Parts: sequence; structure tokens; C-alpha cells
Amino acid sequence: LGDMARDVLGDPARAERCWMEILALAEAPVLDKLLALQRKRGATVERARTCVRLAELHAPANKELLEEAGAMFAAGGELAHARVIADQLVFAHADDLDALGCATDIGVALGEPGLILGWLRRLERLEERARGVESGPRLAALWRKRGDAERASAHQARRQCRRGP
Repeated sequence: LGDMARDVLGDPARAERCWMEILALAEAPVLDKLLALQRKRGATVERARTCVRLAELHAPANKELLEEAGAMFAAGGELAHARVIADQLVFAHADDLDALGCATDIGVALGEPGLILGWLRRLERLEERARGVESGPRLAALWRKRGDAERASAHQARRQCRRGP
């Protein structure tokens, strides 16, 4: 019915209602359609919940869906849910700068600089071990976002030293 409402009747609101009613089945194709409509209308919290449900079903796309869910929960004012997502991202993708960037944005929205500091220090340790990963500029940007200009400059300088004159 959702497909018919969207494709034949041209009624995306009705399609969304149909798909919401069968959400309990948690089928990925239905959730994908629902998410597309929610993105199109600019939904926040509903979209975040759909992303979380899809992330549970789609292991490969899990990180991107969790990042979107975290951002949407934060935008919708559901900060407790956003915090849970940020913790999941940092735990499951500790060495991923995109995941850490999303978690940092959530930490800023939460007003928890200590939380962000712990995440960034963890990433610094990972970067020290990897050494081959060029993450200096992005890590510097995350430190700047946290308000630590000194550490941001240090990461920028490390990058310059690695590249040489």
C-alpha cells in the first residue's frame, strides 16, 4: 500500500503512514523507503529512529546509518539518544575520523567537553600507533571544535613535519 500511495497516488504522507504501520516487521526494503521519505521531508527524530532500526539490519552500512541517527537525534533535541549513538560510534569505530567527528559534534551539543577530550585522546593514541595514517588536519579540526587551539596547532605542525620543507 505504501508503494501504491507514493507511486500511483503521489501521496508521500500516506505512503509514510503505511510504512510506519508495518515497521514492527522491520524489513530492510520498507525501512529504506521510509528513510528516503523522511530524508526528503527533513525529519529528525523519526529519521534517527529509522536509521537505528536499519543499522541493526545492515551491518556493512551500520556506521553511516549510526552517524546519521546521532546527528538527527541531536538536531531533534533527543540528546540522551544521541549520546548512546555517539558511544556506539566511538566504541565500534574508534579509529574512524568520520565516526569520531560525528561523536564530537554530539558531545558539543551535549556540552560535555570531558567526554570529547577522552575520545580525542583515544584517537591520538591510535594515530601514534598507526603513524602511516594522514589524519593530522582532520584531527586538528576536531581539537579546534573542542576549543583546544594548542592541540589543533600541534597536529597541524606534526603534519608539516611529516611532509618536510
